Amino acid sequence: MEVVENIVDYHSMAGMVDFADPKFWAAAAISSCVGFLAPLPYNSCATAKVWLSMPLAHAAMRVLDPLFPTVRSHEPFWNLED
Repeated sequence: MEVVENIVDYHSMAGMVDFADPKFWAAAAISSCVGFLAPLPYNSCATAKVWLSMPLAHAAMRVLDPLFPTVRSHEPFWNLED
């Protein structure tokens, strides 16, 4: 992400940094957008793997819940009434 952002910023401004130049701010905005879009394919694949594995984890919890009732107990572990 940073590498792509820096490459776009360097090539659009030729390495010049002038805070008073509107071209610098336009190049910064464009490079920020490109830097945001660059990792999206990897992030979407990684997130999809997590979301696809969740039903399996929930099914495993339903199977294991009777074996380990204290793990997913709906009662709080503290008792304020004692």
